[in-house]
Amino acid sequence: MEVQMVLAAIIVGYLIGSISFARIVARFVSPATDATELGMIPGDQDGTTMQLASATTIGTKLGSRYGMLVALLDTLKVLIPSLICKALIPEQPVYLVLATAAMIGHIWPVFFGFKGGRGISAAVGGMLAVDPLGVLLMWLLGFAVGFMVRSVFVVFMGGVWFFIPWVWFRWHEPIYLAFAIVVNVIFIIAVLPEALLIRKQKGQETAASFDELMEFTPMGKGLLKMARRMHLYK
Repeated sequence: MEVQMVLAAIIVGYLIGSISFARIVARFVSPATDATELGMIPGDQDGTTMQLASATTIGTKLGSRYGMLVALLDTLKVLIPSLICKALIPEQPVYLVLATAAMIGHIWPVFFGFKGGRGISAAVGGMLAVDPLGVLLMWLLGFAVGFMVRSVFVVFMGGVWFFIPWVWFRWHEPIYLAFAIVVNVIFIIAVLPEALLIRKQKGQETAASFDELMEFTPMGKGLLKMARRMHLYK
């Protein structure tokens, strides 16, 4: 890949990713809403709150309809530019660079003091540009495995993890494998603060159960209902 194209993809991708649809939707729907404070994790005796501007935050504060809207916009802001780049430069995987940069911009946006979301929707947008079928199948697999082992992190992150072996066995292309690994590394770094906080809560007598953590967000509530209907979880 030419250096100029790679640099352009990084800059364009990062700036597009830095657009915070959570803040934009909150400003239009409810200007008084703090789009960056999610609230206390269940069982947190210290009253610690999570600071992130994402579909999760908006869904919790303004309702699932607006949360889904933000999730869709965050996905499209990565997917559409990636597909355009892929169409314009089909001979080189520059779009993978753009998608990665957009994910970084979403998590650490330059326009908002580097305080963004945790990257789930942005990661999905980038992966959809690579393999839509793989995204669907691996997210369903992660969803099922997460409920079977009763792990919140597997439910939400399993699809990203399983995308690594999927792209290798489907495409046998080192560049796709590298992209999937990089997405996972970025994702893990982004969710590490919440992972450590929840792990701390599990060590307390009032630790939150799997049900409580799943019901903490509108998306979690929806997945919990779906799992019960599919008899994956009681």
